[in-house]
Amino acid sequence: PKVIDFGIAKAISQPLTEASLHTYTGQFIGTPAYMSPEQARGHNVDKRADIWAFGCVLFEMLTGRAAFAGDTASDTIAKILEREPDWSALPSATPVAIRRLLFRCLIKDLKRRLRDVGDVRIEIDAINEVIPGAADPTVLPPARTWKTWLPWAVAAALAAVVTGIGMSE
Repeated sequence: PKVIDFGIAKAISQPLTEASLHTYTGQFIGTPAYMSPEQARGHNVDKRADIWAFGCVLFEMLTGRAAFAGDTASDTIAKILEREPDWSALPSATPVAIRRLLFRCLIKDLKRRLRDVGDVRIEIDAINEVIPGAADPTVLPPARTWKTWLPWAVAAALAAVVTGIGMSE
C-alpha cells in the first residue's frame, strides 16, 4: 500500500508570519482522523505530526478501527485533543514492544513523541533484540516474528494468484 497523506507537516512546517497567518487562519490541512494534536490546534508542525499519523495508521491496521473516530471532523478533532486511544482494542497478542512503539507515536507531549521516521525504524528494528544478561518476556521467539511468517504469507498469496491465473486459462 502507498500512504499519500504523509508529508503535510513538511508542507506547512515553515514558521507562520503575519502574511501567512491570514492564509492559514481557520483552515485545516489534512485528514482529521490522522491530525496530530498540535496540527488540530493550528500550531506549527514538524516531522512529529507525520509520526502521529503513522501511529494512527498502525493502530488502525492492528485494531480495524481508527484511533480517534468521531461522527464529524469536529468530533474527531475533539477526541484527538481530549482522549487517549482505546488501548484495550489492540489484540491481546500484540507484543509489548509494538504497544510501546504505538504509545511513543501517539503521545500528545511533543517532547516525548518519536522525532522522525528514522526513530520509528530504530524502534521496529529493536523489537526482537534482547538486552544481554536480561530476560525479556515481552520479546517473542524468532520463530513467531513477522519477519519469519511474512515471506511465507507472500509466497502463499503468490501461489494463490498463480493458481487462479492457471485455472482461468
